Amino acid sequence: MIEDTIFMAGISAPAYKPQREPMELFEFSETLLPVRMFSFGRPAEETNVESYYLVFDDRQIPFKVLRYARNASVARPVLVLLHGMGLHIASFRGIAAHLLPLCDLVLIDYNSFAGIGWPEGGPSIRMLMHAAMRIPKELGLEHIFMGGASLGGGMSVMAALDYPQIVDALVLLNPAVFPQELPQIYKTLRVPIQGEMFMRIIPPEQLVGGVASIGYVDQKKMDSQLVDIYMSNMSNIENRFKLLDVIRQLPAHYGESERYLTRAHQLKQPVLVIWGSRDNLLDQSTGDRLVKTIPHIDFVKFSDLAHLPHEEDPDRIGPIVARFIARQSTHN
Repeated sequence: MIEDTIFMAGISAPAYKPQREPMELFEFSETLLPVRMFSFGRPAEETNVESYYLVFDDRQIPFKVLRYARNASVARPVLVLLHGMGLHIASFRGIAAHLLPLCDLVLIDYNSFAGIGWPEGGPSIRMLMHAAMRIPKELGLEHIFMGGASLGGGMSVMAALDYPQIVDALVLLNPAVFPQELPQIYKTLRVPIQGEMFMRIIPPEQLVGGVASIGYVDQKKMDSQLVDIYMSNMSNIENRFKLLDVIRQLPAHYGESERYLTRAHQLKQPVLVIWGSRDNLLDQSTGDRLVKTIPHIDFVKFSDLAHLPHEEDPDRIGPIVARFIARQSTHN
């Protein structure tokens, strides 16, 4: 029997605030190491400060593996996380403090801002997903939990459908799953030449300000260190053009995602959806559609959060994700 468990979580008890790992652990080293250089048998103190990459389809896909140094073990569950479009793995720093005592984290820069080898016009969303899924395979992981925010959440759903033998559960944070009317700014950027001109002249402060206005109800909650990382990314013109390529690959109508959407009701994995209901980027019907579409769903709604709930209030979101991971770990 399939049951939908819906929690209304606009009000909660005072949040537990663990000490966060240094922001440096979420930044990529200047020299990326090949994936073969990583081993779960090495001390976490060594591997946590290193950055790795996988070459797939001539593209360099950077990633990091973070483990709890005080309790590192190959037997621990692994959660693979994909960040939102144009963002950074540091997006997950806040909730990582709640998760690392429980599981290892594989953080994939699917945009490959630090990498090379993009095809002309950029890879499709499907190509990005399959490239990301090569990393757990190369790490020798036979079972993982998968999660992501925004487009990373949509890609996680695609991964669970295409790789059901390895993805045991999903954690989705305001996932972009359904095609919808694109915001006007996205439509503008998809126009050839016009998009390139825009990306050349817009100040990075405006791009990061757009992230804050979409992602947060209270923009003052945006971590200043995270702002610095986003500013650094968006100050690089090559990174902007890579973001532009991804925007131009976004599905704008049902037919572009039909292969996956017609199978979404077949998801057999348990799914946790964290939903900030003041999201002004995704269609307002998205939350209800997710509940109706995904069979084994825990839907946790926050009436006071927006598109990036895990960034805006990680000390409320983190424990919910941790409890879900702990529950799934005991079932596997």
